Amino acid sequence: MEDDMMGNSDSGQLTKDTYLSVKVATADVITKAGESHPAGEATYGSVNNCYYFILDGNGEVLNRRYVDSTPSSINFLVKMNQGVSILAVVNCDDLKNELDTKADKAGIMNVVSSDAGKMVKVGEESISWTGITGSPSTAPTTESTVNVSILVKEITALVSFDGFYVRYKDNIYDTKVRLTAITLSNLKGSVTLGGTEGALSGTKDILTNGYLIPVALKNEATINNYKDESSKLDAQGLETASTIENLRTSVFPNATGDDHLTMTLTFTVNGRVDTRTYVINPLRDTNTTGHNYVQAGYWYKMNVILNITAAGIESLEVVPWNEVLIGGTNGVEFK
Repeated sequence: MEDDMMGNSDSGQLTKDTYLSVKVATADVITKAGESHPAGEATYGSVNNCYYFILDGNGEVLNRRYVDSTPSSINFLVKMNQGVSILAVVNCDDLKNELDTKADKAGIMNVVSSDAGKMVKVGEESISWTGITGSPSTAPTTESTVNVSILVKEITALVSFDGFYVRYKDNIYDTKVRLTAITLSNLKGSVTLGGTEGALSGTKDILTNGYLIPVALKNEATINNYKDESSKLDAQGLETASTIENLRTSVFPNATGDDHLTMTLTFTVNGRVDTRTYVINPLRDTNTTGHNYVQAGYWYKMNVILNITAAGIESLEVVPWNEVLIGGTNGVEFK
């Protein structure tokens, strides 16, 4: 499926017509372990709509088009050498009215996105006129078509709780362990299309109803093998572990300022309540993840291993952000 659009004619341009055939591709979201995920997965790779802007060398908008669908390509009919680059903003239906008013790239990039769930993506690609001769007619030909592929990248991030495990250090297997709440704090409320972070906006719960029962591990299990079947405990009195699904949310980046995104976990052990709060991907000497705190385009995953006795939590090992080495000798953070 292709859509065509006539460009604005300008007496200062050459008289020959050309087509700009534009395609949009989404960049993969990368986890903190460097694991990429297929961009086509609906939760973060979808392209529901797109606003295209043809820009000149000064960043002024020469032509624009909003498409509320996902055609394989969009064709712009323009004069030879009209336009230096094409800017694409994906999943921006809530921003369309404001984008309609912007006359240049600077104005576009200052538009504020305040709904992280939209998972807005932005990308720009130069137009190469090399080898294009144009045509005196408006019929598209090989000689008159410039193909442009734009890679759009997320301006939001993902945070998820992925695994809940327990070691029964006193071998009392009927101790009831529950994870009852997961709350994100210090959320940023917005980001501009250019990446400028907004102000703090409060908290968000990603587990509020019910509770999670952990996977029981053998006491000799380590963070290097805790997901292996051979590390799981098989003993009388154990409860069936909960299946963890969809405990994730999209968030705006929070890499600037002093109050960074945190995750608070609330547990009960035989009914006694305990909480732990962790900054996501904090700045410290042992951080080997390549950047600090929450940045756009990354998926931050948390797995926790409780060491418990019937008296309560003895210690808790956090294996954050998909087993990235973040501290200690093997990536374990103790709190």
